[in-house]
Amino acid sequence: IEFNILDRFEAQHLANTVWAYATAEAHHPSFFEEVMKHIIESNILDRFKSQELANTVWAFASTDTANEQLFTMCATKAANMIDCFNSQQLAILAWTYAVADIDAPNLFNEHFINACVNVMEQFEIEDFRQLHQWHLWRTHEISSTGLPDELSQRCFEIFVSREATVS
Repeated sequence: IEFNILDRFEAQHLANTVWAYATAEAHHPSFFEEVMKHIIESNILDRFKSQELANTVWAFASTDTANEQLFTMCATKAANMIDCFNSQQLAILAWTYAVADIDAPNLFNEHFINACVNVMEQFEIEDFRQLHQWHLWRTHEISSTGLPDELSQRCFEIFVSREATVS
């Protein structure tokens, strides 16, 4: 891909492209660097919907190309549209910031916790596992408030219920 064409990408196309690279485990740091610069320097982030935002930060964290400036901008965007995220997207956001080890207090606050509690019955097994990892990171690494007790306990029970895989 020629990087000078990124300004022609719609928000969804950009998000889908970085998601595809990450899903395929295609190592292309210069591409992610250019996409990161494009998002930071343009106004395309304003056009991201919840799925696009969740997929984009997931792709950057999954490829170990997370950037604090980008993630801070994405956290602000996510915080302003927190009610638009479904249960899976909330879990992805949480897991992504934990994996990237980037704190986002403007996103991970009482509004985020309430959004999680409101969709608790919609979480899938993987969502609970991701939230448990976020909760551990949040409470042990960041020394901040995590999930409420009931949700935290449910996440823990689901997390430890998985049988260990021997490699």
